[in-house]
Amino acid sequence: MRPVGGEAATGIPDLDGRIPLLIVHSDADPALPYALATTAFESAAPPVWFVTLHGASHASQFENDVTEYDEIGERITTDFWDATLRGKKAASRRLERDATVDGLSSIEVKPRV
Repeated sequence: MRPVGGEAATGIPDLDGRIPLLIVHSDADPALPYALATTAFESAAPPVWFVTLHGASHASQFENDVTEYDEIGERITTDFWDATLRGKKAASRRLERDATVDGLSSIEVKPRV
């Protein structure tokens, strides 16, 4: 699987902030190490949102099986598109609220300065 953007020699994609970025990753992902997502978040220029799904499988929130992560995935994706494509300022605040679900998910944000 190729990461988003143009990979540098380090294997970390070039995330220069020209395009807003939403990273959603499980801290228990059996397919891709969580450290890849944290490294991408740390290296990405703002604006970037990093949602951690606690205890989810690889893509629980986007697969056909019903899980407790489905509603989180739907809400944060819609919030992200509303904030970045539609320019709705309240959607960024909603994204932070909707991504913070006790025991299931949390969020870190690097806002555009």
